[in-house]
Amino acid sequence: MANTLDPARAEQEARTRFADLGIAAPAVRDDRGTVHSPDARYVEILRRARLITISDGLAEAVTAHLTATGIEAEVDQVRVDPAETDEQVMAIRTTLAGTPSSYR
Repeated sequence: MANTLDPARAEQEARTRFADLGIAAPAVRDDRGTVHSPDARYVEILRRARLITISDGLAEAVTAHLTATGIEAEVDQVRVDPAETDEQVMAIRTTLAGTPSSYR
């Protein structure tokens, strides 16, 4: 469960990714060189991809902070949170008092 990320750097990268969430999708240029606004489906796909990247970075930052304090932790697999919706959430696996635990 070792993690060698610098906690401060991992946290800053996660914050930067979150701040960049609202950046507009790039324009699309067709074969004739005409520039078009991206369609709504592309914008939504890009937004979800950015959210996945943010979630992953945040999980890595939290894991790095836990590891820096001596807690064994690692980013676990993406899980569906049935208590909320069918949206997927990142999980962090740790060991507490010798017992494996997982947080979402």
